[in-house]
Amino acid sequence: MSKTPNKQKDSVKSFCRSVVLNAKPVYVPFMPVSHAEQQECFETVSIQIKNEGGEIVYGWKINEIKRVWLEAEFHAIWKRKDNQLIDITIKPTPVEKILFVPDPLKKYEGYQVQSIFKPLKKTKDIMRFIELANSYYQETNKGELKYSKELIMTPKAIEIHQEILEICSRIM
Repeated sequence: MSKTPNKQKDSVKSFCRSVVLNAKPVYVPFMPVSHAEQQECFETVSIQIKNEGGEIVYGWKINEIKRVWLEAEFHAIWKRKDNQLIDITIKPTPVEKILFVPDPLKKYEGYQVQSIFKPLKKTKDIMRFIELANSYYQETNKGELKYSKELIMTPKAIEIHQEILEICSRIM
């Protein structure tokens, strides 16, 4: 479903610039480490730095659902001592590389950061999906839920999630 977008496409370049001023998107190889937990980039990179040295680089992983939307997902990658950037966090669907936009103004502060979406077509379903994705984030991260590592589904979140699944079944 999700793929690594072409950083040369005008739609991708303009999206990256809308996420980070003067964005310089780079392809980063995907090489997961044995201690990685799926989609736990901040913890995985922190452990890697303790084990091997290097630095954490915060930014946005750019995903594309072909002909549907672009998504910027807040992410962390490992910068080795030799300055090579590597994505070491396990993904639901392994990829060869990711498109990453470093963001020097953003840091991980112990809670999820809302993804940013850009529709590639403005159909009713796509626009509704983006609206629902934003509502779902708000619902699952309100109050103390913001700091929970576990996803806690309120009745409203379950309702939103169900509608998201229905829309995805139509547009994918």
